[in-house]
Amino acid sequence: MFFLGNSVTLTANATGGYGDYTYAFYYRKATDETWTTKQNFSTNNSITLKPAYETEYEICVKVKDKSGDLRKVYDKFNVSKVSPLTNTSVLTKSSINLGEYATVKCSSTGGIAPYQYAVYYKKKTDTNWIAKQSFSENTTVTFKPAKAVDYDVCIKAKDSQGTVSKKYLSLKVIQNNVVNTSALVSSSILLGSSATVKCSATSGTSPYQYAVYYKKENDPNWYEVQSFDENATVTFKPLKALTYHVCVKAKDKNNTVDKKYFTLNVTQPISNLSLNAYLASSNINKGDTAVAICSAKDGIEPYKYALYAKKSTSSYWSTIQDFNSNSVITYKPTDVGNYDICVKVKDNSSKVDKQYLTLTVK
Repeated sequence: MFFLGNSVTLTANATGGYGDYTYAFYYRKATDETWTTKQNFSTNNSITLKPAYETEYEICVKVKDKSGDLRKVYDKFNVSKVSPLTNTSVLTKSSINLGEYATVKCSSTGGIAPYQYAVYYKKKTDTNWIAKQSFSENTTVTFKPAKAVDYDVCIKAKDSQGTVSKKYLSLKVIQNNVVNTSALVSSSILLGSSATVKCSATSGTSPYQYAVYYKKENDPNWYEVQSFDENATVTFKPLKALTYHVCVKAKDKNNTVDKKYFTLNVTQPISNLSLNAYLASSNINKGDTAVAICSAKDGIEPYKYALYAKKSTSSYWSTIQDFNSNSVITYKPTDVGNYDICVKVKDNSSKVDKQYLTLTVK
């Protein structure tokens, strides 16, 4: 199979006879009766044709040796019309954020495969093209524009016959600034507690980094808690019961920064935590279980309770219950005698109140 517009080379070889061969070449369309002479008898055994029609052709080759003996050979070949080379390359995205890669997917139709591709790009305002790929069979080409401007992209497709088809595309690169979405876990805390900042960001180009600062409401000086770092959970403990301002900075890979401000109220914990504890019975028999019933008021809920016990004659306290929310505590003494019971309560600000009780075991 040959394609219209391309050249066809015919070669004849002879053996036997008396040597000193000469060759004559003739051709015609299969539908014609008249032969066209391409070469009269000559020692040249190869000729090149460029058929002008999309059809079937017949070939006749005559060969003579030096004795004049003549032989003929006939053959046929078809010429098909090839469609024009069309560059069908595309950009996967016509708009990207600064810092992202643009991707060109190269493709072609028509012409004669295999295809090769060259890719170039430039700012729309420039005259000089940047070569990203010279002619290659690689069909996926990426590049990272350096500025948030509009670009021209040129893709050249070339087929096996050297025919080239160009395609121009436009690429928009956007400066997509980072958006700070950080938050304070709580805008009000008790003195002695830690404030927690949950840092986060969107848009821009990841990875993100965060810096956190705070200051007293009327103080011009900021205190740095964290310089720019990828750590996204930041805590700090204010030293006074005041109003504070918190500043969180989010920075993306392209060094664009967005700031966000918060107000933090630090209050003094409520004082006068008060424990009320009593035994269901202060006199029990050996083998029975003592029950301590606990409650608290004031302070800051939730409350937690602990209970310790010892024989009145001992200095060693046994932990019956460490601090937890259980407010009804049971204890089974092992011997008869008098026991000292200590009940403690702790509120959410870690304030503690305690109460002593006496238990007799008979």
